[in-house]
Amino acid sequence: PVHAHRQTERRRLLLHFVNYNRNEEDQAKEAPISAGPVGVDLRLPPGLQVTGVRFLTPEVRGEQTVEFSQSKDRLRFLTPGLLVYGLAVIEYE
Repeated sequence: PVHAHRQTERRRLLLHFVNYNRNEEDQAKEAPISAGPVGVDLRLPPGLQVTGVRFLTPEVRGEQTVEFSQSKDRLRFLTPGLLVYGLAVIEYE
C-alpha cells in the first residue's frame, strides 16, 4: 500500500510505501520478503514544478536521491527496493 500526504507549508509531497509481504510459514518470526523497486506515475496538483525526489528507508543509512521526470501534471520515478517501509519525499516549487 501507498499513502500520500501533502505538506503545503513545507512545499513537499510524502509517499509512504509499506510492504506487507512476508514468509507466512513461521508465524513466530517476522520474516519480511524484500520488494523490488516500485514504479511511480503520480498525477500532480495543478501548477506544481518538482525540484527533487529523495527516498528514505530504515534499511539504508541516509537518504537516496531518485531520478525523476515530469511532464505537465505527471511525475514518474522508480524507487529503490525496500524491505518493510520506504518514504519518497517530493519537493516542489
